[in-house]
Parts: sequence; structure tokens; C-alpha cells
Amino acid sequence: MTTIPTFTVSERARAAAWKAATASLPAEAKVPAAYVGKGGAGGAVKYDFCLPAEHAELSLLPEVRQAALALFGELGIPWHAGIHGGPGNHLLSSQVQCVNALGQMVTDPNRIIRAFGPVVGTTEVREIEPGRWLTFEYIGAEDYLAEAVGGKRTRGAHCTSVDAAFVHVTHDGSTELVLIEWKYTERYGQRTVDAAKDAVRLARYGKLLAAPDSPIDDELLPFEELLQEPLYQLMRQQLLAHELEKAAAHGADRVRVVHVLPAGNSAYQSSLHGTLAPQIGATVKEVWQRLLRQPDRFVSIDSALFLDPQVTSEEYVDRYGDKPSPARRAGFTRAMSDFWIDQSVLEAASWRLASELVRRHPATTRVVHTRPGGGQYDCLTITGPEGTSGTVQLNRAGTIEVHERFDGLSADRWDPTGWDEYLRADPREFLDRLERAAGLPTPSRVPPTEPMTLTYRVLAALAATAVKSVHPIEIQPGQFYTSDYGGGPNDALDSFPAIPETLRREQAADLFGFPGYRFWILLRDQVPILAFEQHEGMAWTPHLDDGIDLMGLYDLERHNLLVVTLELLRIADNV
Repeated sequence: MTTIPTFTVSERARAAAWKAATASLPAEAKVPAAYVGKGGAGGAVKYDFCLPAEHAELSLLPEVRQAALALFGELGIPWHAGIHGGPGNHLLSSQVQCVNALGQMVTDPNRIIRAFGPVVGTTEVREIEPGRWLTFEYIGAEDYLAEAVGGKRTRGAHCTSVDAAFVHVTHDGSTELVLIEWKYTERYGQRTVDAAKDAVRLARYGKLLAAPDSPIDDELLPFEELLQEPLYQLMRQQLLAHELEKAAAHGADRVRVVHVLPAGNSAYQSSLHGTLAPQIGATVKEVWQRLLRQPDRFVSIDSALFLDPQVTSEEYVDRYGDKPSPARRAGFTRAMSDFWIDQSVLEAASWRLASELVRRHPATTRVVHTRPGGGQYDCLTITGPEGTSGTVQLNRAGTIEVHERFDGLSADRWDPTGWDEYLRADPREFLDRLERAAGLPTPSRVPPTEPMTLTYRVLAALAATAVKSVHPIEIQPGQFYTSDYGGGPNDALDSFPAIPETLRREQAADLFGFPGYRFWILLRDQVPILAFEQHEGMAWTPHLDDGIDLMGLYDLERHNLLVVTLELLRIADNV
């Protein structure tokens, strides 16, 4: 299970509590709603941290709403997952939080001085655009990075943008252009390599990186690793800042990137992938500072700086702050009760249910880890071979759902079921109901054990050993779902050199042609300790030269799954 960071869980609860308690929303905007993604379609699950689509623009706070909608419309700036020309309906949108924090600064330079003066030495603010002291989705007047498609660039889409920008005079009398990048709950997984697109990126940015005056030391990290987010975005923005400084844009003597990130979002700082980046620093911030030839051109600040009504507003502080109104404090407590901060129970429960369902239907089902909804959901998805029908989603960030029957018939009524209900239910009775709703015939007897079903059962049993443990176990796929945010191969597989090259190659039955979907990696305390391949029923540790035949071990231990599980942990711990 790709664990939802505690910070994200907490912010979802905070947003839900604000939504329930604030006087700035009408009653009809306070009901749970499905998340509407980039394609414009909403899912079946409704969330307290999403607004109904028809009220999405109310995510913008009253003091910035109309001015922001007008400005974005005038400049042709698209909203992330926008609805009807306005913002998306997810209350954790970083773009919306940025506009809510900085929107009043467009016409009020004193707020810029209050917020940024102590950080970057602002003493005076100058117009960046006619009638504006601050602007959004800034890209510069010229196409410095040669990114225009057909000679046209769009602010905030398909070219390097920063979330906001302003021009100021610093305490030393210098004129400086400040480029602001705003993050909230973002985190990044391993990228999917695309050779054709990467060639375009190398042609576009390679010369700027290799130039003698490049702001980035490209000898410390190869270009391939700089393509991994969030380093890729940081690279492009720093290159833009450098070119703007060379051009003295807006009369600036310097151009500096200010990166805004909540201190609590450790998942962002841990988004380091590849071989060399984690050796350069322990966090994204450390790595980036060491890659910069002029570290003072990049400043990272905590977004808590904006929890000041003299900088933003009372409503902003109440929505995003740690000292909410009494009504929201009570709502936060209720909302947090709906989330599982300790994910170990959901890890074990979801794998138990998935493994038992596939065990009973090995010919027509298998397990895939997916993150639909732009990464908002975290699902063990039971599906059939390619070209067949049937989808059951065990959403660890939501509910248990039947999306499509396996027999091709119209789905029976199955209300999305919470994990509390599953954990209270009789396991056999629940499984029978789920089978009927999914169009899977109840077997007269459980089919014989085979490598795939044994692999799933072993993973479920291993997850169960860590329930409520201070040493959590997480089960990750060998291939992150390719339609997901941050999809691609899981580089944790590289920790297991004993996996034969023949198994790493594509096989005819591989989902979407990716071998990684056959593999699972078990991490304890975020360290990979076991890897599994489900078709052959094999397991590996990082330290042994040979694999472990699960079927052989299962037979040796007289089909005692608990003994098999404990033996695997003993081998993994090398004791």
C-alpha cells in the first residue's frame, strides 16, 4: 500500500472541518462530493474535503474570489482540474491555497512587505504588470527556454511557469524579481521514462545546463535524474530565473526563486529517486541547495508564514491554521475520526480481502495497485486479465466498491462500504456478498493453491504481523500504475540484485506489457526487505544470492501459512 502521508490525512480532516463550520459557505456547498478530475468526470465516492462541482469556485475565499476569477480569465490562465472556467473542487488544491494567500497582494503591496520583508528584505514593491503589484502563473515576456508550441505559450500550462511573481527593492537597494512556487500536499513518485520526450527535453534544456554560467552544477547529477520530479520543476524554474536575470527583466538586478512548502509535508522532502540524488542530500531541499552554483538565488519558506490575518485574512487563518475557531476545532476532531492515521490496519485488511477473493477465483481475478482520481485514491484493485470485464476497488483512502461485474451483467446494488463496516462484519458473509455483487460465482470449494494466490496470501499474512506496530510494513507494487500521478517502475526493485534478468523481461501476460506488475516489494520502516514475483511464486531478500520458492516452502511447512510467514521474516532479518 502506498501510504497516504499523515500530513495529507491531517489536511483532509482540517479541510473537512473548515467546510462544515465556516460561515463563508452555504449549506448546499457543505455536503460530501466526488472529486472532479482533469477529464471533468467525478468518481462514485464522495468526500468531505471536496465541494460540490457547482460550488467549486467557493474554494476561493470571499476576499479574493471575484478578483482572482477575473484575473485568471483575463490572462487566460487555466485552473488545475478546473470546473466551468473556475477552480477545481478539491479543498487541498495548492493553486487555490496560493491564490487565497496571495490574492489580496495583487492590489495591496503592503501585504507583500509584511509577508516577504523578513524573508527576502522587501522594502518597496513595484508594479510587475499594469495595475498589479503581484501576478499569477508568471512565465516572463520572452520564451527564454524555447518551450513555445506553434509560437504560443499559455501561462500555467505546457511551459515553465511559477505560481506567482512580484518585483521589489531590497534593503541593499537592489531591484529583484521574485518567482514564487507554492506547494501544499504534493509528493512525487518514480517517473516513467519516455525516450522520445526525454530527447526533446535534453535538446531544450541541455545547452542551458551545460553552459559555463549555468545556475546548476550539472556534474553532480546526470540529466536523467534531473528529469525526476520535483527536481525537474526546480531545474526549469531556476533556468528561467537565470535567463530572466541575464535579460534584466523588469529592471531586476537579481532574480530569486522562493519556494513555499508546509514544514509538515515531509513526503515532498522525501521525494528523491534515482541512484545519486539521495547520496547528495537527505531531502529535496538539501539536494537542490547543493546543486545550485549560487544558493542565495533560491529560498525555501514555511507556508505557516501566511497564517497572519494582517498578511492574508481571518478566514484564511481559520481554514489553514493550527488555531481554528471552536466550531472548526470540534469539526476537526470529528473529521479525523473518519481517517486512519495508522495505515497498518488498512494495509492488512485490504490485502486479506483481496487475497481471499483472488484465492477463490484465481482464473478470473488478479490484484493491481492503482491510484485513480489524480492520486487521491489508494486502491488494491481486483480485476481480470486484459480484455475481460470486472473491477472491484478496495480504496484504502475511501471505501470498498464494485465498479463492474466480472460476468458482464449490470452491477447489483452495492453501496460503497467503509472499512469500519468490513472490520466489524463476519468475514465469510462479507466475502459472499461482495462476490455476488461483483458477478463472481461462489465456489463449492476453494481451488488448489497456486503461485499467484500463495503470493497474495503471504503478503496479507506479512502485513498482518505489523498491525499497530511501531515498525510498519508497506507493500508496494513493482510498477506504479501508469495512468497515475508519478507512475512508472518502482526503483525499490533495484535493492534485489538476485532477481533473474529473465523474470524482469516482458512476458505475454504482463499487464500493459510492463513486467513490474508481476512484482511486489515489502518495506519495513520504509526499507525494502522482501520482493515477490507472483507468476512464479518466488521471493528474494537484498542479501541472499538465491530466491525462495514459496510453493516449496509452503509444502515444506505442511501448508502452515503462519510458519511460512515467520520463516520469510527470519530469512529477511538474516537471523
